Amino acid sequence: MDELVSEILAKTVVKTKQVNIVENPDGFLRRQDVQEAIKLQSGVEVEAVSGLELRITFETDCKDNPDKTWLFIVNSLDEILPDIRLESHLSVFYTKNLFLTYYNQGFDLSTLNYKTALQLFRNRSISNQDKTETHQAVSSAREQFGENGNDISIIKENLAGVVVDWHKPKETIESISEYVIKAAKQGKYEEIEQELLVHNQSFQQDIDNRYFSQMQTATMPKVVHRILPYIVRKYGPEQKVALVVVDGMAYWQYMLLRDEMKKVNLVADDDVIYSWLPSITKLSRQAIFRGDRPLLDYKQSPTNEQKLWFDFWQTHNFMQWNIQYLYDEEPKIEPSTTRLAYVTVKIDEAMHHAANMKQLYRNTVDWAESFVPCLKSIHDAGFTILMTADHGSVPSHAWGTLSSKEKAYLYIDGSRGKRHSIYTQVFAVEQFCNDHLDLQNDLLVHNDFICWRNNQCFGTEDCITHGGSNMLEVVVPFVTIK
Repeated sequence: MDELVSEILAKTVVKTKQVNIVENPDGFLRRQDVQEAIKLQSGVEVEAVSGLELRITFETDCKDNPDKTWLFIVNSLDEILPDIRLESHLSVFYTKNLFLTYYNQGFDLSTLNYKTALQLFRNRSISNQDKTETHQAVSSAREQFGENGNDISIIKENLAGVVVDWHKPKETIESISEYVIKAAKQGKYEEIEQELLVHNQSFQQDIDNRYFSQMQTATMPKVVHRILPYIVRKYGPEQKVALVVVDGMAYWQYMLLRDEMKKVNLVADDDVIYSWLPSITKLSRQAIFRGDRPLLDYKQSPTNEQKLWFDFWQTHNFMQWNIQYLYDEEPKIEPSTTRLAYVTVKIDEAMHHAANMKQLYRNTVDWAESFVPCLKSIHDAGFTILMTADHGSVPSHAWGTLSSKEKAYLYIDGSRGKRHSIYTQVFAVEQFCNDHLDLQNDLLVHNDFICWRNNQCFGTEDCITHGGSNMLEVVVPFVTIK
């Protein structure tokens, strides 16, 4: 029996009485989850009843089951008839008396579910807490145990039970991302890493089986380099289409953005697409705007990206005045524009600067709220919006630094990162793999590059980053807002 149930029963039930009747003005005991907790842990029968219901139960169930103990919750003890009073223990229970050290009862007890209240009861201070301390305690308990949160043990159990089918990547990553959000919000992401690694192992098998042989060559957009050809096939030249690319937005972050979008009636058809591998901006965002396989000698910059965008559409017979590219600025759209590109790097910057997933969660929520007006203005200008990302991110643990020998064939712009290495000579890839046979299950090796499959990174410090083939950095949103 936990501490809260024990305390409630101590104040409402006496062992010498079969029938116990309590008046609870704040309504906490009337909550179904509170009554279920008491029943499950103590065996006491708990019911909230009217005067007539009390009479019926008292004359039937109570008398037919003399070995059971009952706790009835009533609106007022004044309604209890004399004969029932004589055989019962009566009390008035104020739940607030269990939380006296919190500031002025800075929460509505009737709205707290049982687990939230239990957490607050366990964490109550011996000394009085001020308003700020009380607010922080309540917010923390609500995050973990409130209506939209779960105990981390429940999150782990539910995450482990997700049905994984990478032939249905949108449904799979959505289910996984739900628990990433809940754990990150509580600051408990590290406690679900093992469950995520198990699901990621099945993703790596799918990468090996399909990514290079089927997905990159598919006509329908399975990988980001096929987005622009898809727009050509799907939309006529007279239709206004905007491609919004959110640098570094993982699918779980899109789900938070989607919640904000709904507040302004922006509804999306959700789908996913895969990042180019290695999942770095230079290659994956280049692949988006080139509409083809990326080139290693490309230099990433907004100027070069804009040139790719204009070159692609001009080769498809669009006039220069029909094409526009915007980079993290107020979306001032020219009236003649029918092909608009909008790029924002705010979430990528937040990701690289975040100390942990809880901070990234909070930064994402703030960003989503500020970004929705931008999407709304593009939508209101008559554009069908296709929104995607070049890559997501994954919290990664330091493996160690590369030796001078291992760096010797990496000195090309973009060839070195926390989770990838691109070599100028294939024999250098083979040499690295031979020198690190213990990593053969942890590294994706393909042609001239290696990248981490799991949640490790090159370097001496843990970080949130990208560049590898983990499901959280590869499977990104590809959604349509009509």
